[in-house]
Amino acid sequence: MIVGYLKKNVHGNGYNDVDLINKAAWHQSGKVSFYPEGADGGRISSCPGRQNIDVESLDIADYLEENPCDFLKMDIEGGEEPVLAACENHLKNVRDRKSTRLNS
Repeated sequence: MIVGYLKKNVHGNGYNDVDLINKAAWHQSGKVSFYPEGADGGRISSCPGRQNIDVESLDIADYLEENPCDFLKMDIEGGEEPVLAACENHLKNVRDRKSTRLNS
């Protein structure tokens, strides 16, 4: 799975204070139906008849309420509208820091 590569990259580069959560970013905790589209792509799906899989989901609003963070990355493939609407009031818990860009 992709999260294995992420763990290897993050922790292998010494970032041991990074929390990686292997769950779907969503507007409620529980399970959500996901349609995998190939190697590493997919999206939330409510279409019956597809090869959907159920994945664990995390309510981002609840998480941010309890866990202020420096950086938030969500790859939510079509779920942006309900998720961002649900966590709008909690985005203030993502600290406002000037980003540092590494030049290659």
